[in-house]
Amino acid sequence: MEVAVSPAIVHDIFKQLRQQNAVQRDAFADVVEDYMGAVQRSRELQVRCAQLDKEAAELRAENETLLRSAEEAKHSAVVTAQYAALEARAQQLQNELTAAYKEKASAAEASLQATRQLQVVRDINERQSRELTDAAEEARRLREQIRELRSQVEHYREAHATVSKEMEARLAEAQAATARADRLQGESAELVRRIIEMKDREADRLNEMNRLHTETLATAKQEAAAILAEARAKALSQARRGASEGSELVEASMRSLGLAEGPEAELPATVMKSVPGAHEGGCYGLAFSRTGGLLASGGADKCVRLWEPSTATLTSTLHGAFEGINAVAFTSDSRLVLGAENKQAVRVWDVSSGRLRLSLTGHSGKVTGVGCSPADPHVVATCAADRTIKIWGLEKGYCLRTLMCHSSCNALALSADGGLIASGHFDGALRFWDVRSGRQAHEVAGLHSQQITSVDAGLSGTLVLTCGKDNLLRCVDVRRFEVRHTLSAPSFTVGGAWTSACLSPTEHQAAAGSSDGTTFVWDVARGAVAARLREPRQTQSAVACCWCPLGLPLVSCDKAGGLVFWGPAAQAAGSAARGGRQHSL
Repeated sequence: MEVAVSPAIVHDIFKQLRQQNAVQRDAFADVVEDYMGAVQRSRELQVRCAQLDKEAAELRAENETLLRSAEEAKHSAVVTAQYAALEARAQQLQNELTAAYKEKASAAEASLQATRQLQVVRDINERQSRELTDAAEEARRLREQIRELRSQVEHYREAHATVSKEMEARLAEAQAATARADRLQGESAELVRRIIEMKDREADRLNEMNRLHTETLATAKQEAAAILAEARAKALSQARRGASEGSELVEASMRSLGLAEGPEAELPATVMKSVPGAHEGGCYGLAFSRTGGLLASGGADKCVRLWEPSTATLTSTLHGAFEGINAVAFTSDSRLVLGAENKQAVRVWDVSSGRLRLSLTGHSGKVTGVGCSPADPHVVATCAADRTIKIWGLEKGYCLRTLMCHSSCNALALSADGGLIASGHFDGALRFWDVRSGRQAHEVAGLHSQQITSVDAGLSGTLVLTCGKDNLLRCVDVRRFEVRHTLSAPSFTVGGAWTSACLSPTEHQAAAGSSDGTTFVWDVARGAVAARLREPRQTQSAVACCWCPLGLPLVSCDKAGGLVFWGPAAQAAGSAARGGRQHSL
């Protein structure tokens, strides 16, 4: 591609070449001057050497004459004084001859050095001559390029003049088109403003309708859940045989009201809210009330906190524990909340007032689990590291029965009718206990190759979920006492001895936290991972999970004390749509 070069560039290149020539010539001037000085000194030294040679010859001749005279004087018995003078004169001439030889040697050495310097100057002169030749060739090439660039500049000037005329014509056309576009844009802006105002009014009306619909639906779900929970508790308390029919009737009613939805609808996908540092030192226990209206969390900060699940807001903080809380549970009527602490006790708080009502003491080791009877709000079961399970009556706060175990019990759960206790032990066995007789009803030995960390009973009363240190989750059929499903994942690892898994209200899904902070959700029927939930700021091991009885949210906690409320993708998208307005034409 040809490039246009202005005369100013050509003048600058010529000026730079002249300056380069001047600089190189000045450098040679010093070298030439040194060279001439060396030649002059060499010539002077050569003349001096010739003079010294001549003087040396004369001195040798005179010395020989004196020596002959001295010999003649000796033989002719010349006067002794004259002979001594002649001998002194000869010695003097000999000294002068020696000095002349030394001076000649110095002159020869200086001549040699001057010759070497002259050779160096000649080499420099040759190198700079080559550089001057190259510079001259470069200057010739640049002059040719300048001539070519000048011809191109002339060509571009002619083309520029032609293009300028065409641009003037196009500019006139563009100005006319711009005037028309400005007029049309003004009209379009007015139309857009009117359409946006109309859409804003429609969006405000839709947002208000959505808000009223959401509030009404939430209120209706909570009221219906409370009524159905009471109905389920009464049906289960009447007779164990009729409990399954009553439970099926209640589940059908919940599905008809939209409180127990299908697997796809209840699958958590997005973060509703993250509460980092909810419990200082770590959160280790989660529990929902039977109606799903409250969530309880307990941790190493010796506090139990109550949350409103739909908004993930803290409603109250319960104090009174002396040690960290390992597990929490609500009574079936949601009036009391219990916290199992490290100091061999279980604390009982009144939910409405937040006051400490009871302290259940009697274990000789730290209390590891607590569960409440779904059928009776006054019956509670606890397990501890002292290898005992205790059944308590909350009316008086007394221990009703103590069950002795062969292995330390890490977790327990009560069946839907309150007649069975399922306990998970350090030896990996799942044991079932009859609450009325206090005897062991059945044992599923070797359920896990390592200790069981959690036990969760499904709402139907027919399924129990266990989690073990062997990185497996097992679903046990209570009617046959056999494993129905085994859940696992390659990247799922249990982070500690208190990792807690949970079943969804419909028992279609199960959830558990992994050591890397990820919450895994499995499809129970297929035994496959349905979702992996990870909050970006969650770096510690996920300890516990708990599913709302109404379906969602799913709540998880970690060793750093943070809580994460997980909701469905549709809810997150709807919230985002209600949070802002979008207009398009």
